[in-house]
Amino acid sequence: MEMGSTLACWECLRDESQALSDKRQTFCDQLTELIETITNNLKEEKKNRAMLVAKGNKLVSELAKTEDAMKKARAKYVEARKKQDRSQEQVQKAKTTGANAAKFQKAAEKDEKRADKADNEYRISVNTLKVAQDKFYDVDMPALMKEFEQHEEKRLQVTRDYFQSTSDKQQPLGPHWIESNDRFLAKIKEIDVRADLDLYVSKNRPDSDQPPPRAQYISYDGSVVQDVASSGGATAPKKPKKGVSKIPTLPGGGKKKKDGSLTQSASTPDGKNSDKRPSTAASVTTSTISVSSPTIPPPSDPVPMPPVHKDESLDSSEEEKKKAAPVAPPVAIGPPVELKTIYAYDATEPNELTFGEGETLYLIEKDDSGWWRGRNAKGQEGVFPSNFVEVVGEEGAAGTAGTVDINADYTALYDYDAEDENELTIKEGEILHVISETDGWYFGANAKGQKGNFPSNFVEPLGQQN
Repeated sequence: MEMGSTLACWECLRDESQALSDKRQTFCDQLTELIETITNNLKEEKKNRAMLVAKGNKLVSELAKTEDAMKKARAKYVEARKKQDRSQEQVQKAKTTGANAAKFQKAAEKDEKRADKADNEYRISVNTLKVAQDKFYDVDMPALMKEFEQHEEKRLQVTRDYFQSTSDKQQPLGPHWIESNDRFLAKIKEIDVRADLDLYVSKNRPDSDQPPPRAQYISYDGSVVQDVASSGGATAPKKPKKGVSKIPTLPGGGKKKKDGSLTQSASTPDGKNSDKRPSTAASVTTSTISVSSPTIPPPSDPVPMPPVHKDESLDSSEEEKKKAAPVAPPVAIGPPVELKTIYAYDATEPNELTFGEGETLYLIEKDDSGWWRGRNAKGQEGVFPSNFVEVVGEEGAAGTAGTVDINADYTALYDYDAEDENELTIKEGEILHVISETDGWYFGANAKGQKGNFPSNFVEPLGQQN
């Protein structure tokens, strides 16, 4: 048992260790809160970045549509001019052969008007494309790049603040640990071994400092013999009679067996019931008392646990439940293709299928228009947006170059508010059915049956692990 300065040192170690532990725990709690804040900010940052990417994809898509319109106008113009040339050739041929040239001239005039109209439309489309290109390259894209720059600058600043906050929270631990260790070292130096020993002795000192009296020989008649060896009445012990075992008699009447254990003798110190008494003090023989170590009994066998009886009633009830409501998968055309709904969708037409987020559907038919036909677990059939579901087991995520799941369920990663009439407002966690993809934009429908375009990087295939 520790006492004095040694005990104080142990107590100091305990208290300082507890204080350090409390400081560490406080730091861990603060770090946990910081991590939660960082996680939320990263999620928001990812959402904002996705919105910028979607905005860029939209600008590119709009410019591409304008370019496509110009190409179509030019093709129409070229075809009209070719037809006009053929009509003029027929007029010239009719004049040469003497045929009715007026008939061909009238057709040629109509073709000329059509060609002029196509030429005018082509010129308008070229001017429209020029305006769109000027807006795209001189206004929209520079503004978008500026937004990206500001977004990235903010992200880096926030990251730096996170690092600084972590350092600020951890900084007090160093000085506190040093101060705690200094206090502990001071207690170690205060340990006084001699003083602690003296304290232990004083705490455990007996009532009397004097040793007990020395052993004395008391003769049979009660007299004390100071010097047994020089006592005149002392005689040699008598030899035992034949047939008497040579088992020495212990003071107090005990006897020692051959194996070293003791037995209680019937004789008593006062001589009662004693057959053989020594005539003098010299007749007492001494013997060494052997003390054997106790035998530790072997450990008992562990108590067996009662057997667990299986409740057959539970099994039977479970079986009855399973039999009561069987759900058979719908029959699919060809190999069954399982779909998982990414968003909920409410049918707006009689031939459409309503489903919720996370449901399982079975594909019946695909359509290039972006609408699929499928069946739910209840056997109900209908069409639905393909971008509201995803094919179970297929790899690939929306927004990944060269790998886009069409006619599959997707999950919305972020909220998106529609900016145009042809766009679809989506909410985070909503299940959408993707039908088709064009220039980074998905066309799909939600659980309510509302259809429209939305950024492909705002969703991911249903069930995909981030």
